[in-house]
Amino acid sequence: MTLRLLDDGIAAKAAGHVAECKDSRLAKRFARLQVMLHSSGLAATYLYCIAHKEKGSSDAYAAAANVICEELGIPGTGAPGEVYMQLKKTPSLDVLRITSKVSMVFRWIARLEPVSGPASLATTTDPQDEVTP
Repeated sequence: MTLRLLDDGIAAKAAGHVAECKDSRLAKRFARLQVMLHSSGLAATYLYCIAHKEKGSSDAYAAAANVICEELGIPGTGAPGEVYMQLKKTPSLDVLRITSKVSMVFRWIARLEPVSGPASLATTTDPQDEVTP
């Protein structure tokens, strides 16, 4: 019962982020960010999202940075130094828990986007979609 309530809450949070984004490749980007999260870690994924957000690449990267900051208890997308200091102060087990929760939100965003997002996903490959850990 508790797991179901947790999953419902995460799905609702993900739906809010899907509604904010205007990106035709949202599902693809979040699926790749989820892989990056597991291979490179929370801090590297956050910095990757901030770098792409500042380049103006996609709303998806700003949404991903928001998800990470929300879980760390930092308002907005936070400053990279602030996020780093928060991660440095956070115990390892809590970082693992936060990473797991962020991963679940990313997975839900990737699932919900085809249902509530743009009607057709572009099938062309975009160099910005390449995740290099």
